[in-house]
Amino acid sequence: MNSFSRRSLIAGATAAGLLAALPGRALALPAPPPAGPLDRRLFAPEEQRFAPYLLAVSPMVADMTSGGFFAGGWWRSPAATYNARVQEHVYTLAWFATQSRPWNPYRGNAALLAALDAGLGHYLGLQHADGSWPEYSRDQHSLAATGFAMGYLSKTNALLRRAGVLPARQAQLSAALKRAMTWFLNPANDTVWQPRLTWANQTTSGLAGAALALRHDPDPALAHQLTAAFARLAATGQSPAGFFYEESGADTNYNFEVMLPELADAWRQSGDANLVTMARRYTDWLGYNLLREPDGSGWFANVAPNSRTTSRF
Repeated sequence: MNSFSRRSLIAGATAAGLLAALPGRALALPAPPPAGPLDRRLFAPEEQRFAPYLLAVSPMVADMTSGGFFAGGWWRSPAATYNARVQEHVYTLAWFATQSRPWNPYRGNAALLAALDAGLGHYLGLQHADGSWPEYSRDQHSLAATGFAMGYLSKTNALLRRAGVLPARQAQLSAALKRAMTWFLNPANDTVWQPRLTWANQTTSGLAGAALALRHDPDPALAHQLTAAFARLAATGQSPAGFFYEESGADTNYNFEVMLPELADAWRQSGDANLVTMARRYTDWLGYNLLREPDGSGWFANVAPNSRTTSRF
């Protein structure tokens, strides 16, 4: 889940630790994990980072309205009911509701599934007739909101299918994703496609979501459009130097921490060779813009070309 600040999520969850006691809470609340420190030995090495998220599940549901809006306001701005980006945490809830781990008490939890169902209902209700979602105003047809929705909702639907839960929502998700793909993959849609992409990471997120959705619900016409879109991404989303386009240039955070994982996910779902070529060209560019620490602990980044963020390490 890379479209929100993990630090903000964790900090917000800590600050909201007692939200279950707030008056007016409309959804039943799943019980928090047992009090006391988590036994980190139960977490696999690659899942240690999940421990703080585990503590956020109950406060997150406590913030939701009966209509499924994530009303806490500490994950996306504006914290408005029309902002589809706020609803991306349906994937967080779906993951904990469906995954069997010795440290996860939420798998199959009825209260969590009810909250997830409500959250999905609100999310799907925000979709425009043309398949897009809004972000900064109710009437906006947003690239970011739609691209990331395709990613999170396709992953959520895959989790629901494997777990065999919320079958009615599964069907609605499939239909919503098909509408989104029809809007997103259209080469004439200049919100998504420009001669030089404005925000390549957002476009790539939508393509990764489309690839996963089409694995579960094949559609030959949309699959053909997706293949063409991958070629178009390679032609318009990457500079001759190798960095990926963001606003007015490169950006290490968005290129490395958002775009590159989305490329990897899209390749995992599709096997499209354009994505491998793009990753290879980008890592070549990194060779000129990262300086290795002598002890091998990390890298200093050249921030001069960054157009959106200033991370130096």
